[in-house]
Amino acid sequence: MSCEREECSAAEPRSRERKGWFGEREECSAAEPRSRERKGWFGEREECSAAEPRSRERKGWFGEREECSAAEPRSRERRWIPVRVSRWLADRWVMIVALLVLGYLFLPIAVVAGLSLNRPSSRLSYDFNEFTLDNWRQPCATPEMCDAVVRSVQIGFLATVGSTVIGTLMAFALVRHRFRGRGGINLLIFLPMATPELVLGTSLLALFVSAGVPQGFWTVVIAHVMFCVSFVVVTVKARLAGMDRRLEEAAMDLYASEWQTFRRITLPLVLPGIVAAALLAFSLSFDDFIVTNFNAGTTVTFPMYVWGAAQRGIPPQVNVIGTAMFGIALLLVGLSMLRGRRSRRAELPVAHAPGRRAAGSALPVADVTGRGAAGSALPVADGPGRRAADPS
Repeated sequence: MSCEREECSAAEPRSRERKGWFGEREECSAAEPRSRERKGWFGEREECSAAEPRSRERKGWFGEREECSAAEPRSRERRWIPVRVSRWLADRWVMIVALLVLGYLFLPIAVVAGLSLNRPSSRLSYDFNEFTLDNWRQPCATPEMCDAVVRSVQIGFLATVGSTVIGTLMAFALVRHRFRGRGGINLLIFLPMATPELVLGTSLLALFVSAGVPQGFWTVVIAHVMFCVSFVVVTVKARLAGMDRRLEEAAMDLYASEWQTFRRITLPLVLPGIVAAALLAFSLSFDDFIVTNFNAGTTVTFPMYVWGAAQRGIPPQVNVIGTAMFGIALLLVGLSMLRGRRSRRAELPVAHAPGRRAAGSALPVADVTGRGAAGSALPVADGPGRRAADPS
């Protein structure tokens, strides 16, 4: 295991000098086989004779390099398993954290979906007792629950339409126009979002009572429109802020009127933000309980029914309604993503043969042979020093 160098002298028949254990030099004859230098266990270099089979360098346990003979089978790079695991975690820790967060968010939804296929042992029991599809076959086994669901859908639809129209108009006014008090309005829009629902519900109740408005279906719609408008304005404003105004200017430069520019350019670009704001407003209105409880009067919505049924046992059909609502929302999001992907693919240019016009393109495709483009009114030069042929 020593680090030895051998030198051959010219006087002796091919003898050479090498270092001993304590640094001294000793002679070795040519009868000994040729040797070469290699690394030992602790990084030192040692000589191995030519009689030994050819060796190659490989990594050891601690990253050092050692020689292995050709007689041994070729081995892969050996590393400790903890090192491999740590490197794998370092490369994928963001994805792991994201999956854990998503699992934490979707775990209650998975429990609700599982309970929709469960036949509980009693009305106050929520354990998995027996698999059944009767809950899905008879979702309206409790008539009061279906009436509450229909009423919540009606309130959500009216609140969504009202808040989407008002919020979209406000977003256009705040983004496209400059007027006095614009900064104050931007601040006031965030107040319903930052105000606790308990304070919002009690203030609306005091307003309706002082104005002499009877509490019922329409007071709930008005209350839902009021707190949904803020979410719609914020969502549509974000979409408008990221839109390129030069597209509208280019359309108007091509002699399009303001209405044509809005209908063909602005509205298709803003429509995804409007749809997202509408879905958000509907979901907020459908599952609201605190504001609705203060202003509903005798009107019973689906969240209020669930709260009242929790005291005497929630029917399993409630889980069916929750799972169905989540499935419908997931389906709508998937369809919108698929539609956006198809539209982006349709916008990609399609290559065609030389001299032919691209499909759906108003510009001709030039021919690479030096001739004019098909359908082009512009002449193409035939060659250097020559005048372009007159297309007429």
